Amino acid sequence: MTLDRRKLELVNAIVSIEDNEVLTYLEKAFLKSKKLKKDIPESLAKLTGEIEKSIDLEKLKKEQGVKPLDMKAFKKKTSKLVFEESIEENLAFLKK
Repeated sequence: MTLDRRKLELVNAIVSIEDNEVLTYLEKAFLKSKKLKKDIPESLAKLTGEIEKSIDLEKLKKEQGVKPLDMKAFKKKTSKLVFEESIEENLAFLKK
């Protein structure tokens, strides 16, 4: 069904309503949805903040406090790990 057709059917349904309470309910719902729609772009702007045109990785690392991985310490810790399942089984589990 096209957008124009849906609009026409909705208008016809509203025109046929004889109950004042139903019209009041629809009116409030319409006004609320209009307000929400208006507020969405403003809310998204607050969430996204300012978007930069390019990315400077060094600047990003500093902003986020990224520290390089100490491979010696990493290998020392991981060498102590004991797995009951094979690497293939663990990878298969992760893919589920």
